[in-house]
Amino acid sequence: VLIHLWSRRRHRETWWAAMEYLLAAVRRCQRRIRVEQWLLLAIRTLVVVLVVLAVAEPFLERAGITLAGSVPTHRLIVIDGSYSMGYRPTDKTRFDRAKELAQRIVEESRQGDGFTLVLMSAPPRVVIGIPVFEPRDFLRELQSLRLLHTTADLPATLAKLEQVLLAARRECPRLVREEIYFLTDLGRVGWLPSPADAASDSEFRKCSQRLAESASLVVIDLGQPGADNLAVTALRMLEPAPRVGQTFSIQAELKHFGHQPRRGLAVELVADGRVVKQERVDLEPQHEVSVGFTYRFDTPGEHVLEARLEGDALQIDNHRWISVPVKQATHVLCVDGRPSGSVSGGATGYLRLALAPWPEAAGGGAVRV
Repeated sequence: VLIHLWSRRRHRETWWAAMEYLLAAVRRCQRRIRVEQWLLLAIRTLVVVLVVLAVAEPFLERAGITLAGSVPTHRLIVIDGSYSMGYRPTDKTRFDRAKELAQRIVEESRQGDGFTLVLMSAPPRVVIGIPVFEPRDFLRELQSLRLLHTTADLPATLAKLEQVLLAARRECPRLVREEIYFLTDLGRVGWLPSPADAASDSEFRKCSQRLAESASLVVIDLGQPGADNLAVTALRMLEPAPRVGQTFSIQAELKHFGHQPRRGLAVELVADGRVVKQERVDLEPQHEVSVGFTYRFDTPGEHVLEARLEGDALQIDNHRWISVPVKQATHVLCVDGRPSGSVSGGATGYLRLALAPWPEAAGGGAVRV
């Protein structure tokens, strides 16, 4: 405005013969000149306003709609790390798909946005706690992220998210907007928590409400409707303390979590990495069956037994392992409170005879007394 006023020139009027023609020309062009001057003033003012807006970066948010082109945003990405994310409906698992979507969110974000990363597991793990502003730093941590063989703890994860948001507000106050992205398959175990008591349930609900009020929540469902799953839910030995040369029994528990019956499924018993037994079973939807095996170890030491179920889209829970310590003999210490020269005279005489009935057994048999 000052430039416009300063540029106005003061003219000295001098009348001469052709003045009436000059005044007529001025009157004809006066409106156009005035419009041009006002346009020039508006453009100069608009340039100054745009520079100020570019520096201030204001934003207006109303009814959940952001009316700004460049709002510094804290994008907190939560990836479900429960073992069900290992489900492979195509050539990639749900977990791989979640990492791809997280990468796309970061790459399509605006310059100046900050990113943090939390793995939703039990317990939850904060991978990036303080917002990073370089996408390559975030993507480096994202690519090294690995799926854990655990469930998801939603209440504990929400508590961690509150801590991450508080730290980000303290360290990066210019991130005025907050968005939380949940990349998950919405598994029943993780997303339907059962709090231990009423106080825990109340705190969980309050925490959820606080997060919903302070940040925009986005849930991306990576699950597939009607997905079937078979699992080995347990593997146990029916006899304790197996010894070399002893035939013992093993029991595997199988469960069908799907909707279609499965016939003739192969269940294998693997000992020290070698398949030693195989059985065929039928599984009805939402039912459990038990499969029994017998086996004998010929050498002492620590051995590993595995129950392996025929593969499906989720390989993680198709296996179950146990470690079996196999001994050459069982050592028994008998403390005699009434020593005697004869077998029947001592307090432990008959016990020793029952444990080692033959003389050679006392030195090298199954039980050493």
